[in-house]
Amino acid sequence: MPEKSPPAKDILEQYDKKYIFGNTIVYIVSPQITEDEKKKRWENICKIASRIIEQELLNC
Repeated sequence: MPEKSPPAKDILEQYDKKYIFGNTIVYIVSPQITEDEKKKRWENICKIASRIIEQELLNC
C-alpha cells in the first residue's frame, strides 16, 4: 500500500489540533465561536451540572 504524503503546510493551518496515534494522524477542527456564544455554552453547562447535582442530592 503506497504511503500518503502529509498535507501541505497551508492545509495544516486550518486545523486546531493534531494527534498522532502510531501510524494514524487525527486532525481536529473546532468551530470559531464568539465570546457571547462561549458564555451561553458555559451557562448551559453550569445549569445542566446544577440539575444533575440537585437530582443526586434528592436521591440520597
